[in-house]
Amino acid sequence: MTWVKDRGLDRAVEKEKHLKPVIALKNLLKTEPGGSIPVSAVAELKDKLGLPTQAFNFIAYYPNVFETHFFSHTPRPYVKLTPEVLRIDSEENQAFESLRHNIADRLLKLLMLTRHKRLPLTLIDQLKWDLGLPDDYVRTILPDYFQIIPNPEPNPSPNSVFKPLWSDPFKPNPKLNSTSPNPNSSRNSL
Repeated sequence: MTWVKDRGLDRAVEKEKHLKPVIALKNLLKTEPGGSIPVSAVAELKDKLGLPTQAFNFIAYYPNVFETHFFSHTPRPYVKLTPEVLRIDSEENQAFESLRHNIADRLLKLLMLTRHKRLPLTLIDQLKWDLGLPDDYVRTILPDYFQIIPNPEPNPSPNSVFKPLWSDPFKPNPKLNSTSPNPNSSRNSL
């Protein structure tokens, strides 16, 4: 198979190659009570966040996303999200809430490709970025649409799997159908 060069796509991928670390740091800052943490704490989490450079340099490279500031009681710099990013994040959360059933439908389609209609959570963790899942999908999506059960196989790595809450995954899920956003869909179709 020969690869076709797409310079526009190649340029976009090169430009946005640090998107995952930016999102990881944004999510970390959102979980902090005051919305900010010391830059030194970010530096300690460099490997976990996947930062490609030193923490301070990474933060300074994205001034539209992160702000550094100082508190009067300490000379250490702190980092927080810009107001624009907080606004966009709020809009993203609202969009996520309105599309939860679509995300569950994507997971269901993935389950239907498997033999036993089950998947280990560790596999979904590896695919969550590509599937558009939030970091807390186990808490926010799975309980409403799927059942988390202990892994029946003696495989030591994945300790939990999930399967649909309803008995036959090939039949429509009542929850997915009741939240259908398509106004043209009809339950009494011919």
